[in-house]
Amino acid sequence: MKNKVIIYYISQILLFTATSLFNPVSYLFYMDNGLNPSAIGVSISILWIVSGIFEIPFGIFTDKYGTKITMILSNVLSICGLGLLIARTNVPTLLICAAIFGVSTAANSGCLSSWIVNSLKIELKDSFKQEIIQKVFSRSNIFCSIVSLLFSFLMLQIVYKINKNYPIYLSVIAYIICLLFFVFIFNDEYKNFNRKNSNLTNVVTQYFRIIDKKFLFISLFFTIPFIMDMGPVNQWSIV
Repeated sequence: MKNKVIIYYISQILLFTATSLFNPVSYLFYMDNGLNPSAIGVSISILWIVSGIFEIPFGIFTDKYGTKITMILSNVLSICGLGLLIARTNVPTLLICAAIFGVSTAANSGCLSSWIVNSLKIELKDSFKQEIIQKVFSRSNIFCSIVSLLFSFLMLQIVYKINKNYPIYLSVIAYIICLLFFVFIFNDEYKNFNRKNSNLTNVVTQYFRIIDKKFLFISLFFTIPFIMDMGPVNQWSIV
């Protein structure tokens, strides 16, 4: 059990590190590269709408292919998205990257949490208690919050002032380290899932049975506030 918990902590810390290296300065980075607040607001809307749309399909995908493959795919998408921004920072690229990050976010959303819960349930069996997983999640939140605050401060107050491109470069490096971790170290041996009817056709069918018009309406409705929220409200840490 201890090894699984340590792997979970490391996975979360690595992911939060990769995210915290660029996200806190992303708004400044976009503005310094000539992008206007409207385009940034639209990109945020696209990211969360795409993430919401792909949340359920990736849950089904993880059930079939496992956490390891899902996390590898998520990190590859993140690397590709940041790579596009490095290659060319303009409005079309920003919107494409937002969609890519939306898919990546959906892929890793809750993925590791489900993995550690299932792993502990299988290993501990009858001795599994809810308090155990709550303690694991609490410690993980503490570690990740510290990491996030630390790297956000460093990127904003020191690194970005030295060179505005350094945070995004460091973020790519961090995601590559995450990718290597999930490829070579992360072990997804427990796949105690129901895999019946998990082919692509059934995944799509199940998805459209769950999603409804209300969800699409709400997603489109909240696009308007996101577009209106064009200032640095989303980048609270730059204050």
